[in-house]
Amino acid sequence: GNIVLPTSSAGIYLGVTSATAANLLDDYEEGTFTPGLIDSAGGLGANLTTQVGQYTKVGNLVTFSIRLNGDARTSTGNQVLISGLPFTFSPTSTVNRIMFEVNGINLNLDSNMFSLVGQLANNDTNLTILMQGTSMDNFRGHDLTPSFEIYTHGSYFTS
Repeated sequence: GNIVLPTSSAGIYLGVTSATAANLLDDYEEGTFTPGLIDSAGGLGANLTTQVGQYTKVGNLVTFSIRLNGDARTSTGNQVLISGLPFTFSPTSTVNRIMFEVNGINLNLDSNMFSLVGQLANNDTNLTILMQGTSMDNFRGHDLTPSFEIYTHGSYFTS
């Protein structure tokens, strides 16, 4: 059988001989979400054919994976963001942004750019996509080509 705790605020103290709040596991959740693509102007016009997001939240740590496929776009020079992460990034430290590796197929990277990274800023649920190479630059709507695919995964803290 399963162990059922009597209230939503109940939890399990792990690895301690005395109960302290730092060792209380009181939240576990698994689920799916629908990520999207937007641009810095609030639109993008991407015709997404696949929008799949999956997450696991243990305490305040969120681990996620995303797959986005599309076959067209109408935006040109605005910066592209992956929208709709399931929880707001809110670390307890002074860290105000974290980076994730982003992979893709049929993306039109600028010359001297060899990879993509995603940047998640404090108090946000949108992952900004940047091109990385001999320098960093914004990944823009015109960098999406027909039949593009974007994949990313990672972990971040929420409150």
